Parts: sequence; structure tokens; C-alpha cells
Amino acid sequence: GSLVEIHERMDDPVCWRTTRDVPLCLKDPDPSNAGQQAYIQTYIQNAEDALFSADPTQAATGYESYFDVDSLIDWYLVNELFKNVDSAGYGSIYIYKDAGGKLHYGPVWDFDLGAGNTDYFDASPQGFQTATAVWIARMKAADPSFEARIRARWDAVKATQLDTLPAYIDA
Repeated sequence: GSLVEIHERMDDPVCWRTTRDVPLCLKDPDPSNAGQQAYIQTYIQNAEDALFSADPTQAATGYESYFDVDSLIDWYLVNELFKNVDSAGYGSIYIYKDAGGKLHYGPVWDFDLGAGNTDYFDASPQGFQTATAVWIARMKAADPSFEARIRARWDAVKATQLDTLPAYIDA
């Protein structure tokens, strides 16, 4: 498997950009060999190509054949809830791929620039931060079911975890 970071600084030994200019750095395996590097770079480029294809929702070849969308939605909600500046594609965005598996988003990481804790970027609680990331913006634009799945997951998490939080704290 591989652990990759979307990481604008690109200051690791193995970094590259996709054709849509997404900056990536291979974090693990470390050290990696040329075959491992080529495999993950090709897999991620194929995932991006499927996402930006003429038919990105096609079952056999669309973006969901490469991305674990449920993990992406959970990652998205946490980062959007905290208005994490990095989550728009600047850094500390981890994705991993187990051997034979799809790309999973996570673990969630690095909220030092979340919840308005920045003075050089729009930290307004209004609007969206994470939705502007290249791949997520494309999923939202190209697949109406993606937005519906985000909403359904938010409704479920809000009802079972957020709405019950004050009572849990009191207890």
C-alpha cells in the first residue's frame, strides 16, 4: 500500500503534480523504489482522468472505481465543519491506498489553520472551504448523487452525534 499527501510545498523526496495540477508527495513506503512510485503515480493519474472524463459516473470506469467515496465524504465533512484552510488542496491532506484497494481519504490531520485560526486567508465561517479542492469540486459538478450522499451523511452524523453532544457533555 501507499500513503500520499496532497502537499503544495512538495518538499519530500518523491513529489509530482497531476495533469490537473494537484501536488502530491509519496510518504510511504519510505524509502520507495521506482516501481512503487510509478504504480501510485499512474493509479492516481488514472483516478483523476476518470473523474474528469466525459462520463465520470460510469460504473466500471468512473471515479468511484478509484476513490472510496464514503471515506472521502467523512473526511470532507470534518474539514468543512472546521473550515480547515489546508483542505482546499494546500497541504496535510492524506490519502492512502491499500494493495488491491481504492484511494481512501484520511486520516484527518492538521487543524492548526481551522476554525478561523489564520490571519492571511479568508477565515469567515460563511461559505465553503473544502468544496473548492480540484477533485471534490469536480465530483460535486459532475455527479449529482455525490452532493446527495454528502447531505445524507451529514444528516445522519448530525442527528446521532452532534445533536446529542450537549446531553453527553452534561452527563
